[in-house]
Amino acid sequence: MGIVLNSLQDLFDAVGQSESGKVSENGRIQKEIIEKTELSVFETFQGSFGIKLALAPHPQQLNFLERPIGERVTETFIQLIKFSNTVDKGMLKEYLLKLKRRSASRYRKFLMTLINSEANFYFDWGSVNPEKGGKAVLNFDNVIQTIDFINKMEVEDPAEYTVNGQLIAANKNTSNLEIETFQDKKRYIGKANSKVVNNKEIELTIGRFYTAKIQEISSINPTTAEEKTEYTIIDLLYWNR
Repeated sequence: MGIVLNSLQDLFDAVGQSESGKVSENGRIQKEIIEKTELSVFETFQGSFGIKLALAPHPQQLNFLERPIGERVTETFIQLIKFSNTVDKGMLKEYLLKLKRRSASRYRKFLMTLINSEANFYFDWGSVNPEKGGKAVLNFDNVIQTIDFINKMEVEDPAEYTVNGQLIAANKNTSNLEIETFQDKKRYIGKANSKVVNNKEIELTIGRFYTAKIQEISSINPTTAEEKTEYTIIDLLYWNR
């Protein structure tokens, strides 16, 4: 259950970032957003297994011009559950595209934490706003189907972003390049596409600095719970200081 709750918290944080309009695909989510999407456990109950969660109130959010982020995040979450429990995933895709990639990825990870239960998931939102609230259920079969659906979305529309870093390794036989970024020392190992391999104007020199455009596709195998991330270097330039 701890893994489920941690994953749910990560999802709420990502959706909170989307709802605030301060979306970023990498790096930490802003502290002021996390403070407004923090979940706390205040009761558990028996049955299959139940738990009650609450979002801490934030008076600075409560104004007549804007709904609290916590309320918007919860409403979005219950809509995700409802759309996931349908055969036609068109509305789910539209919703996930609006929320952006980080939210979609974290929703997929949250669904993965439900697989071991092999049970349906019930959600009852008791909102303090009398105009909000509601119930949703996600059948176990649709958990797996939704994970597969998000995997396919990744393949159809992979993430693309630019990093600056040092070339650590290059394999001529496989066309694999390894780049370590300046900012966080993260290493990306990916296959260079034909555009990069055939570019005579850019020499691959170990230790030299480059700007690389990277395409990323991530997926999760519902059967093994294995997460796989593939990188492709789709453009490479000398880094301009």
